[in-house]
Amino acid sequence: MAIFKRTPDGPWWVRFRIGGRDIFRSARTKERRAAEEFEQALRDRYWRHTQLGEEVHTWGEAVQRLKREARWSKNTREANDRAFARFTAINHVPLADVGRQTVAEARSLLLDEGLSPATLNRHMTVFGQVLRAAVNWGWLKTAPPISLERVPERDAVWLTPEQCKTLVLELPEHLRGPFLFSILTGIRMANTRDLTWDRVNLHEGFVTIPSSSYKARKNITVPLEAAALALLRSIPRAETTDRVFTYRPLKGGNGKRGDAQPITGKLGARAWRKATKRAGVKVRGTICATRLRPGWPLLAHRTRF
Repeated sequence: MAIFKRTPDGPWWVRFRIGGRDIFRSARTKERRAAEEFEQALRDRYWRHTQLGEEVHTWGEAVQRLKREARWSKNTREANDRAFARFTAINHVPLADVGRQTVAEARSLLLDEGLSPATLNRHMTVFGQVLRAAVNWGWLKTAPPISLERVPERDAVWLTPEQCKTLVLELPEHLRGPFLFSILTGIRMANTRDLTWDRVNLHEGFVTIPSSSYKARKNITVPLEAAALALLRSIPRAETTDRVFTYRPLKGGNGKRGDAQPITGKLGARAWRKATKRAGVKVRGTICATRLRPGWPLLAHRTRF
């Protein structure tokens, strides 16, 4: 029998064999007539593929191709892999069958898992990336729309100089400088991490953030106040890297440290969370959410590596 039910109250399923290939799909409906129409359309699609050479690409194939071709950072790739893992149930589904109903079911599944609106939106955005890529490859004629949840805005967190002093002193020594520099300048943490000496002008008092770091694709010049300049001047230049902020890993078990190395990853995200807890300071996300009034002179002498 081409259509059948796995459970009495469940949806109809389709199973048939064509061109030496076993086809097994959920019709995603409890109505027999709709299931029969789905089975006939699916059988016709695979017949055209077998007899006429028309391509039938599945969701799983599209995911694998996107993962091969996309130029994602390590962190983005890991985040996207977590999203793909939630949609493995449709890996075998032809892309032509991924329509509004499939999108609605994927979104409903994420809602049932109790994900936050922001996390759900990230996963559904990845879902949409696969569909748009399939359209660009010619594997899909059009991509169904992806609806996202409304994420409530949260107020910015303001820190007093006293709170900031407590927080920075709770950080590991090699992270105090970059965190403080981000507070003093408002520069994003990733840009602070990647800052190199050739982008620093101590004489005129500014740093330049390259265009590749911003959507506007323009270089951004950030003026430096006295505290930020004093911080940069207190940092010795490493011979092994051009990065401004570095760390020296322990070398062996004798307590000695090796050559200066660039800071990688999310700039101590775990250390940041632990430090905020120890300091008793409640801030959301990263230090990008903090703001301080200009001109405060704290901690420049405590941030030398």
